[in-house]
Amino acid sequence: MPNRGNNKMQTLKVMVLAVTAGLIGGLLADRLSLDRPVLASESDKVITAQTFKLVDGKGSTRASISMSAGGQPALELFDTTQRVRVLFDMSAKGDPQLFLMDEDGTIRTEMGLGLESKGRPFLNLRDQDGNVFWSVVAKPRRSG
Repeated sequence: MPNRGNNKMQTLKVMVLAVTAGLIGGLLADRLSLDRPVLASESDKVITAQTFKLVDGKGSTRASISMSAGGQPALELFDTTQRVRVLFDMSAKGDPQLFLMDEDGTIRTEMGLGLESKGRPFLNLRDQDGNVFWSVVAKPRRSG
């Protein structure tokens, strides 16, 4: 015949151990450096990083703000399959440029200042092979 007193004592020990482990785990989890999102409080004025990523509900990156290999800032927007579809960055000289890509990653539209036009605004439309089929560049101002 089972001893009810021993079963109750054993159940109590297991419960105390489980609660204690939960409390200790909760306290330690807050102090461990895990790869998790950083939340800014209202008192924070500046958040500094080399890359910021915006993720959707599934954890997939949908946008990224980072520094390019050339040391210029860049903003990338990704589609649902993780392909870059929009890139806004700056040339090595600091001229802004915008690239729109199709689902294959081919640049289909590009516009900016200075990339091909020596500081003048330009717009290029490209076919699916990346060849320019239409282009416009602002004319230089005449001094007079």
